[in-house]
Amino acid sequence: IRLLATSDPMLTGLGTTLSALVIQDTRAKVVHVGDSRIYCFHQEYLERLTKDHTLAAELEGKTTSGLIAARFQNVLLRAVGFEETVVADIRDIPISQGDIFILSTDGLEKSIGEKALAKLITASAGQSAREICEGVMRAAMAHPGDDNITVGVVIAGRGA
Repeated sequence: IRLLATSDPMLTGLGTTLSALVIQDTRAKVVHVGDSRIYCFHQEYLERLTKDHTLAAELEGKTTSGLIAARFQNVLLRAVGFEETVVADIRDIPISQGDIFILSTDGLEKSIGEKALAKLITASAGQSAREICEGVMRAAMAHPGDDNITVGVVIAGRGA
């Protein structure tokens, strides 16, 4: 990505976010750069495992105006391709069989929000990863925002 961004003037500033999940036995590694997100639904609780690398996230709590932070929600501070190297956030977490992981672009949260996502996952108990993903996408597309939406779902200990 960096090579493309520096070799073609039309691609100056090219970059991308990265959210990756590696599951092995009872542990998961979460690797993250940018503002895409990874959530874990465990025992009826949805937890966001990533922190956005945006100016808005950096300003959160440091300014009295939520409008100022909201204005900078799309300004990335870290992304793959912006610089020669990038520092990724890496977390190693314990997991349980049946934990549901949702990997998504930030457009999902802008479309339906985290509370609605938690309700959708709760209502999807027992469904396959594919069925959960399709349900989340249907809900997101019913409330489209001005950002792209990509969603992937992984259930620990189960196939697709």
